[in-house]
Amino acid sequence: MMFLLINCLQACNTTAVFQLESRISRDLIKRFKPDCFTDLVALVAIIRPGFCSLECWMSLSIAKNGRSRITYLHPSLSRFCARLMGWWCIKNKLCRWRRFGRYSLGSADLLRRAMGKKKPEEMALQRAIFIEGAAKNNIDKHLANIIFDLMEKFASYGFNKSHSCSLCFNCLSNRLVKGALSCEFMAAVLSSDMDNTDKVVLYLNDCKKMNLAVVPPDINKSNYQFTVTATGEILYGLGRLKGWGRRR
Repeated sequence: MMFLLINCLQACNTTAVFQLESRISRDLIKRFKPDCFTDLVALVAIIRPGFCSLECWMSLSIAKNGRSRITYLHPSLSRFCARLMGWWCIKNKLCRWRRFGRYSLGSADLLRRAMGKKKPEEMALQRAIFIEGAAKNNIDKHLANIIFDLMEKFASYGFNKSHSCSLCFNCLSNRLVKGALSCEFMAAVLSSDMDNTDKVVLYLNDCKKMNLAVVPPDINKSNYQFTVTATGEILYGLGRLKGWGRRR
């Protein structure tokens, strides 16, 4: 079942699917081609502002599909970034970077807090501590600065693995319902955004791609919201008509 759902996602039919409905998400699925749950966990984590700021989607996609060799900023990163094509997509992996600066667990937590608060004076102090610790690990100052810059950008908005896994299950559940109960699913999402013209147009186009029939509103049959007829068609909701109000 999981394999079939992943294959469905590769078809990029994820309109109205939780976390994967945006144009950026669909484009990344097309490039990344997830083929297992781990890939999907990484993909959901990638679509975040912190990771977006690193502008490495293309290199990730190319490496994932074997069109380029995976490279690492430092050889030791291969121990915990190999499955993620050399990048850290989740905070659990980011925590491993404390070893570069010789941070204790307590000190690493202070670093995490400083990154979360984004206070320039605290970050400057932590950068000095990190570079000093990295020097003891025979990592030159230039590379240490690069690593710290990447950590700082990612920390602005990154996910824990448990969070990303939970979101993935919701994504797959949404996609399962969309595939098994297509008419009911699309009628529900059309009803949920019936006041948003752009969303309605998007969902109606998706219905057309899925070969789902959407019949015009009927004063004798239509409800306020979009509904599904006994013959498996989506009946247009009267509430979508201009000037039509809901009865209180």
